[in-house]
Amino acid sequence: MGKNRYEGSGETRTFEYLRIAARVALEHLQEPEQTGQKYYAMQSMVFCAFAIEAFLNHLGNEKLQSWDSLERKLSPEGKLDLLLELNGSVIDKGTRPFQTFKEMMTFRNMMAHGRTEITTDPVVSIKEDGKERVDFPTKWQKAATEENANRFVDDLDSLFHKISVLVGIPFTGPGILGGASYKTIKSE
Repeated sequence: MGKNRYEGSGETRTFEYLRIAARVALEHLQEPEQTGQKYYAMQSMVFCAFAIEAFLNHLGNEKLQSWDSLERKLSPEGKLDLLLELNGSVIDKGTRPFQTFKEMMTFRNMMAHGRTEITTDPVVSIKEDGKERVDFPTKWQKAATEENANRFVDDLDSLFHKISVLVGIPFTGPGILGGASYKTIKSE
């Protein structure tokens, strides 16, 4: 008996996988007694930034045949601006969720272009044993909090919906990871 062959195509919505990765990291962050909370906050926040950029690329491919040649030349902010301009839409970048979009990109850039830093602003906390702990956190370390990760994840879903409406492309998620269309070619 021979093996069947298949012809067709499949679509993978990378933005959905990234959105889910952000949510899973946030769930781990929120577990009681969880160690490594800073790392889960970082993961969740970076995956939110990746997800929204992947979503903009998804919409750009739907909107413009030339998107593939444009997308590497544009920042995430430039992608959003172009998609909004194509539909004649205007947003208030100073209010949520669009304010959070900017913060997502700032955090993403701090992580993607990270470097060793010297800081001089101490933060003192008291450990469980009553001893003082002194840290000198960077901007990204101060930003990587459970509160910010929660806000990023909440606003990510709002951004998906609002941007879809503003650019005139219906949003068919969340949760749809993709799909396939194929036919079986019987082997003899």
